[in-house]
Amino acid sequence: TANAQMADRAADLDRIWESLGLRPGARLLDAGCGSGQFALALAERGARVTGVDFSSEMIRLARGHAACQGPAVEWRVGDISGLDDAAGAYDAILARVVLPFVPHLTATLREFRRVLRPGGRLLASVPGALSPIYAASWLRHLPGGDPGNSYLLPWELESLLKEDGWGIVAGWGEW
Repeated sequence: TANAQMADRAADLDRIWESLGLRPGARLLDAGCGSGQFALALAERGARVTGVDFSSEMIRLARGHAACQGPAVEWRVGDISGLDDAAGAYDAILARVVLPFVPHLTATLREFRRVLRPGGRLLASVPGALSPIYAASWLRHLPGGDPGNSYLLPWELESLLKEDGWGIVAGWGEW
């Protein structure tokens, strides 16, 4: 919740809103929503948001934040590589710092394409090579490694998206 109070928060939300082409009433999937801070902020701006996270604890926290803040968000525990939504259900998808942690990256990207309406937008962000999230990336070279993180880098994500036929509209450094 500390990040939600940062001085640059409004500018960050403006950039996300505009990049996703959102308008009031637009259907947004917050894939890997965590504690729900982005889902709630975008719902406050008028998006109809569904927040999905693999962790029931994160969804519990998101519901708690929603009870304090008020905007209606549909919260679900689930695997974003196999959603229960109909094809074309969403106008946009926000996948902020979740893709390095999915077990089946290409399946997840294909699922995003399935639930995204034609012409819809995906905003996906991954940490850069110097991010503190990747501080222990060297462990992947040891027996047993770190099976919970693919250490996906921005240029790798861009290559995967292009290989799968996605169009890259814009890119910017976040970390």
